[in-house]
Amino acid sequence: MRGAGGALAFGGLANFLSACGTGTTAPSGGSSGTAIDSLVVASSLAGTVFDPNLSATALTVWPVLYDSLFDTSTPPKLADATAYLKDFDPKPALATTWEASEDQLEWTLTLNTAITSPHGNKFSSADVLWSFERNLDMKWYSGIFLNRIGITDIKQVTAPDAKTIKLSLPQVVARNYFLQLLGSFVVPIYDSVEAKKHATSTDKWASDWISKNACGFGPYTLKSVNSDGSAVEFEANPHYWGEKPFDTVTWRQTTESNTQLQMLLKGKAHIIDALSPTQVQAVESSSAAKVTSVTTTGFVFIGFDNSKAPFKDVALHQGIAYALPFDEIVSSVYKGQATAMKSVISSFLQGATDEYWNYTQDLDKATSLLAPYAGESITLQYKSGDNSLKTIAILIQSSLKAVGLNIQLEAMDPNSFQTKLTAAELTMWLDNQSTPLVPDSLYALQLLFPSEPTQVLIHYSNSIVDKAIAGLATAKTTEEQNAFIKQAQKVLVEELPIVPLAQLPYISPTAEAITNIRGHGASFMWIKDLETT
Repeated sequence: MRGAGGALAFGGLANFLSACGTGTTAPSGGSSGTAIDSLVVASSLAGTVFDPNLSATALTVWPVLYDSLFDTSTPPKLADATAYLKDFDPKPALATTWEASEDQLEWTLTLNTAITSPHGNKFSSADVLWSFERNLDMKWYSGIFLNRIGITDIKQVTAPDAKTIKLSLPQVVARNYFLQLLGSFVVPIYDSVEAKKHATSTDKWASDWISKNACGFGPYTLKSVNSDGSAVEFEANPHYWGEKPFDTVTWRQTTESNTQLQMLLKGKAHIIDALSPTQVQAVESSSAAKVTSVTTTGFVFIGFDNSKAPFKDVALHQGIAYALPFDEIVSSVYKGQATAMKSVISSFLQGATDEYWNYTQDLDKATSLLAPYAGESITLQYKSGDNSLKTIAILIQSSLKAVGLNIQLEAMDPNSFQTKLTAAELTMWLDNQSTPLVPDSLYALQLLFPSEPTQVLIHYSNSIVDKAIAGLATAKTTEEQNAFIKQAQKVLVEELPIVPLAQLPYISPTAEAITNIRGHGASFMWIKDLETT
């Protein structure tokens, strides 16, 4: 079996790139089950920056070049992912063991010092110390994740010897949350020996060199890149310690999904971006390619500005929920490729429950609840260019009209929509992107729902929810954690500060010979675990 890398016999994460570089070399194998040596990826993303602490670096490139302390990837099937997270324990990666003190204020990690970077440097605790200090100082995703588990000062991280790291926390942090964030691909570990060779008096973290060359312990190393990022070639790390990577991975920028689809069906690419539900059906009917449904934290919902009337009104939220044909969204819009969502967190996350969901379509109840808003000027905004969102918007409009509420639709160009979403200036909108990056219930609840959320979008505040999330953050036992998760869901499902519409898997289109497709939380292409028969 050939793989895109793994953590000690287990997979890790990753996502695209390398074989043909700037040339036109054809993919090696992949059709009708033929083994693949050189993986070719067609993706709309482009990249010329390879430092995870710089905003220009695409999230999906990190795991190709960098490994993290743990492997937190999840099984693709919903039932398997649910069972895995219920008794969550990550798999070894750069760290082989992890243990908390009795009071859970100190964690001890044992490292795999047999690991060697593409540059030939041995991995040690010094790399973790340097990486953490860099992450904290540069204040990007990696540093934010460390802050969220209580690491705000590098003095909290010590290295008694080359293979041991100790982390001191100011307060208890929920175990699963701690391990999920610390082991996330968002917190990569750098080859500090190599990086220090390129540091300067004005660039102490060697950002300029790392951005152009990468500097990790991952399964691949950067070989070549077009100046515009249209083709990037990676080659296998000759020292990689996990599953043997593909010889090369080539990432070709291909913005049109129909072009990507034809490349896959004709054997010119082995993995491509997610497709529309209709395009997925074309792959399913092919003998050369297949799709794998991967459980993710993705979902689509109606968002409200819960600080402004009438959008803050619970009656409005509930009336809309009673008016909507949720099953039709799943079956017609997503062609059965999505699943019903009956809470405000994904169903496979720890403690998720549908016991509080009572919103079976009830037109009489919807009419009664929405009657006071009949004269209101209400507009549902959504991002143009996404046919699924457009279809959902039209379906919502017609469903609400049937119960006496006339709303307007506004298709916004993607840039304007993103600007207003980021600035939290939308009042009622369709959203399929503001979903958790990490498959953890605390992370999911923290994202939108506290009075001081990690992502200010919906302007929601409820003291019971605040207390439940705060309690969950420091709860030591699974029983305590599940109680807090249920407490938060009970209030949130009643008040519906967002109306969840459908839970969305990542539909991964690949060549028939590609296997071992895994999840990692977010909904984007992920190749690090891939293998070939």
